[in-house]
Amino acid sequence: MKKRLATMILCAAMTASILAGCKTGKESNAPADTAAGTAKDAVDRLRERGEKAGLIKIRLFRPFPAEAIAEALKNVKAIAVMDRAEGYTNHGGPLGADVMAALFRAKSPAHAINIVYGLGGRDVRVGDIENVFEDLNQIIKDGDAGETYRYMGIRE
Repeated sequence: MKKRLATMILCAAMTASILAGCKTGKESNAPADTAAGTAKDAVDRLRERGEKAGLIKIRLFRPFPAEAIAEALKNVKAIAVMDRAEGYTNHGGPLGADVMAALFRAKSPAHAINIVYGLGGRDVRVGDIENVFEDLNQIIKDGDAGETYRYMGIRE
């Protein structure tokens, strides 16, 4: 039985094709749940505005395709790994920890952040995903990822 993990990977400043039909995206997004459609809509909007954007869809979490993900993201400058689940460590959610480990082993120079979203059943909208891409572009501009473990849509 395949287990689906509700997650995304968003990437910025790419020069290589990603997966799931992406064409040389500057930014890319990789969801594995219903947010995949929302993320695809955001990527489509960004492309319409002339930004290079793409999408990676994680279909199977275990065994984790670390080498394939690292290869797909080898030319990326900034990555946001999106998790719908909280992790039990301070290293991020389940997908975030595994993607960051894969990038580390591949000696990737990309700045990576992990964003936990959708907690408590919160909806994720196209604008939310576009905001993540804006954050990635700012990370590229600043050359610093800042806080690497973040939350989206939390009420304070």
